[in-house]
Amino acid sequence: MNINISNRPTKQKGMVTLFTSVILLVAITLVALLTAKTVIQETKMTANNKRAQQAFFTADGAMDYAIAYFNDGGLDHDEDGFVDDVNDAVVLPNAIIVFENNDGNCTNAGNMKSALITTTGTSLDGTASRNVSVCVGSRSLLKGGGPKQSMISGSSVGLTGSAQIINRYSDLNIWSADTISIDNSSAMETYIRPTDVEIEDLTEAELISTDTVPQIPDVQKVSSNGLGAGTDIYMEDARLAAAMAITNASPTKDGEGSFFDLFLNETKAGVAEMANSIQPTQRLTGDGSCVADGKNGIIWIDGNDKCTGGDIGIPPVFDATGNNTVTQGHPAIVIVDGDLDLGGGVNVYGLVYVTGKLTVSGIATVQGTIVSEGSVAGNGTLRTVYTRNFEGDSNAPIKGLGLVVSGSWRDW
Repeated sequence: MNINISNRPTKQKGMVTLFTSVILLVAITLVALLTAKTVIQETKMTANNKRAQQAFFTADGAMDYAIAYFNDGGLDHDEDGFVDDVNDAVVLPNAIIVFENNDGNCTNAGNMKSALITTTGTSLDGTASRNVSVCVGSRSLLKGGGPKQSMISGSSVGLTGSAQIINRYSDLNIWSADTISIDNSSAMETYIRPTDVEIEDLTEAELISTDTVPQIPDVQKVSSNGLGAGTDIYMEDARLAAAMAITNASPTKDGEGSFFDLFLNETKAGVAEMANSIQPTQRLTGDGSCVADGKNGIIWIDGNDKCTGGDIGIPPVFDATGNNTVTQGHPAIVIVDGDLDLGGGVNVYGLVYVTGKLTVSGIATVQGTIVSEGSVAGNGTLRTVYTRNFEGDSNAPIKGLGLVVSGSWRDW
């Protein structure tokens, strides 16, 4: 029997295992490196996004400030004839605000009532920045730029005190839906510009002058208890009476065709919200203490109020020529949702609208217009001089009338 015995060595399997291990180790290393690179990249992206957010929120916050600044009196608060630079004040860290009132897009008038506002925000480390821009302008609250008469009433006018009502711009002083009493019991007198004098013949200071000593300048008397009701008084007007009928039938008292709708482009709720949006708010509650004292711009008063002393609105101060202003006027548009009593020592520059009745019980001066849905009465001394710049002059919108132009927002 033959037995074959082979002494050939078996194949070595260690090299295969080693090669496989090296391949796996390289693959794991590559995956780890790629993962680390991805993590680093995502960390950088997160950091960059955080910086971009910081820059945007800074620019956005600066824009909020800039819009509020514009709405608080335009672009030239110090009245030096130039757009204000608000960056001297510490508004927000890492923010720059630019007002451009001649950009050729938002405005090319070069006035202070419209502008392109651009704000730039920078991240805390200064490596990222974002810009935000928006157009701002001024809305018109009063229809036709405001009434053309010194006094308007949806009821009767019966002032028994020493009232002087003056209008040097037009030949109509009092317009009412009911009767206007000028008889022996009334010391009311109305005045217009002399027939041989044109508006252009008078300076702005002369047109709105409230001087009465030694006599009222640049006027001629038209109505009084001696002369009776003259051509500057229009009573029992059917249009006003119809508007009051709509007002009394409307739940909101300001529907289409109502008395309020004759003069304002907004609803009562809309005007109240405009006053409320001013900071600090100028939507106030009447408490008999003349809550509008010292304020200008849009003012809404809920309920009855009485003004015994106080100044509402800021009249302009003129230079020696009487035309150019040393300081510009800041009128008030005051809406009293109730009754108003004008007591002694109160001065108003602007428009007063009363949804109830107006009583004059003391010495009061109004440079502007009085509009009352109810009666106008009282035995006080009233001096009303018509002034037409109810919504501010060309240099500034009054508080509450500034607006952001829809569709103009841009951030990049």
